[in-house]
Amino acid sequence: MQRARATRLSSILPILLCGSALAPLPSCDEAAGGEIPGAETITEAQEPAIAAIPAFTAEGCLIRGTGGGFASVPLRPATVLSATDLEVTASALSLDGVVGLSRGAATRFDHLAGAVRFAPAGALEARDGAVYRADVGIPFEAGRPYQIRVIADVPSHTYSVYVRVGDDVIQLARRYAFRSSQAAVASLDALAAIVDGPSGQLSVCNILSAASSGVAYSREGAYAVAPLPEDQVLASDGVAATWKLGPAGEVLGQIERGGEVAADELGNVYVALASRGQLAVHAFTAQLAPRWTRVDPVEPFADVHALAADASGVTIALATAQGVSSIRRYPAGGGAGGPIHGGGTLAALARDGFAVATTWSGGIAVSLYDRDGALRWSRSFDNDVTVEVMTLGLDGRVVLGGHFWDPISFGGPTLEPAPWGEFDVDSYAVALARADGSHAFTVRIPTTRLTGAGADGGRLVIAGEDWVTPIFPHLWKLDAYGNYLGGEPATGFYEEWGRSGRVAVGPSGRIYWERSMVWPSPVSPAFPYLLALAP
Repeated sequence: MQRARATRLSSILPILLCGSALAPLPSCDEAAGGEIPGAETITEAQEPAIAAIPAFTAEGCLIRGTGGGFASVPLRPATVLSATDLEVTASALSLDGVVGLSRGAATRFDHLAGAVRFAPAGALEARDGAVYRADVGIPFEAGRPYQIRVIADVPSHTYSVYVRVGDDVIQLARRYAFRSSQAAVASLDALAAIVDGPSGQLSVCNILSAASSGVAYSREGAYAVAPLPEDQVLASDGVAATWKLGPAGEVLGQIERGGEVAADELGNVYVALASRGQLAVHAFTAQLAPRWTRVDPVEPFADVHALAADASGVTIALATAQGVSSIRRYPAGGGAGGPIHGGGTLAALARDGFAVATTWSGGIAVSLYDRDGALRWSRSFDNDVTVEVMTLGLDGRVVLGGHFWDPISFGGPTLEPAPWGEFDVDSYAVALARADGSHAFTVRIPTTRLTGAGADGGRLVIAGEDWVTPIFPHLWKLDAYGNYLGGEPATGFYEEWGRSGRVAVGPSGRIYWERSMVWPSPVSPAFPYLLALAP
């Protein structure tokens, strides 16, 4: 896997300080020239005098004290996702200390895009637009170091803050807005610190930064997605809300409904959610105006597994812990719908039909149906496999993948189990022709578990995890013939471990991957992010 580029700031790295020969940065020139457009008004008390020489230990820690002004250190320049780790110690509870991200060396508070504050009340806060606040109260102790991670998404001008407290990781801030004076900043490349109170000292150590490469934008959380033309996408939190996002992740519209999502050829939107034996299907126009809603009883404990829509209606696959429980069809006008197919192990839906894979001990069957439930073809194979992912998006192909233990064949070459090394790498991906079920390709996916598959046109993307200590997420890109394409993205999380989730591919080839950050150790809690990746 390609390692995200990271920079550790050691004791030899100079502090960037305006008025010092150490840091002739653009922001220094800008500050000397007068006000920054759109800058907030800062009182004189908020702008301490700038020290001539920054305090700075042999271990590379940035030390700020009362009256010392701002000092900055450079970070890996980031135009999309920026991850910054630091260890901060406050000498006193009454201290008012701030650490933040900026473009260039900060000399004023309104140069900080996102900021973490050790407030005089003895608790941590983060800046959200024009105010400091916290999603969860975290009191701090004088003299105790706190590990902090700041994840900033520059295109959406939002950031999140995580704090390690003992063995726990607490999220201090989730998707807080950049300071209003930095609402249009295009990159971040510096970390600044200041003590603004009458007493106390702030020590910032073990600074580590990483920046993404090939990422268009990120959005914290786990989302069901439906790619749209022109790099737009529907993203739902699965419960309460669905957003229509633009190419840079900007919010173009919002629906106060959540679930699995789909759009038809005209852009009409469908959201479906099953809970407690009830299926709710909501239809909207392309402008997200409500059209109709239906609520019907369904199998107990069923969730919506997949959704696909076309001009004549919407197809919904329901699943329980045992697999697919039913596939249902509703007309576009909102009339009564109902089941068109029974169960299976896994299903994949498309506008013109759906496929179902069913496994049993020593065998697997793959069947393709049209959108009304009429069988097109079915094929069975004597393979002892699991089926973990399926997609119908690849040109003329039904693609499925999972894990195997013995030699397998789907009508093409035989795939042999590999000798185990550090971890199990016996996963497969198989493509069958949608026309007749004939074999198209078989490839090994060198990982332990597959978590998602998506395709559009001639591009296939498969996500998976290496199950070793720790767990490593991966992403593979293949063409319509099963040939591997390119490398993996630098996500912006400098650690290689984490978790992988679902993946989808848009018409332009843009990839939407659920990739969870696991910090600070491989056994820490996972925090999912939706990453929009370049083709």
